[in-house]
Amino acid sequence: MKSASQKLDILKLDPADRKAYDQYLEAQRSDASFVETVKLEITTAVNEALKSREEEIAEAGLLEGLSIGIVSKLTGLSTLEVQNIAARLGLNK
Repeated sequence: MKSASQKLDILKLDPADRKAYDQYLEAQRSDASFVETVKLEITTAVNEALKSREEEIAEAGLLEGLSIGIVSKLTGLSTLEVQNIAARLGLNK
């Protein structure tokens, strides 16, 4: 939080300087929001790619005859997720 002195200095600004200061603050907030949005989008994309890779590994393991439990442990997918993949592949495990 800004000190009382800093707040008072801002309140003393003439209208043009105050407007410029407010625009500066808005630009800072906008930049921070943009950075957070990009971080979220990158995190989401990485998580989706990892999930896709885990599912590919699960498919390969199931097709090689590994049990659902082993595939679940190897990939980190839940047993239900692996069961769904097995069902999608037409495997009865």
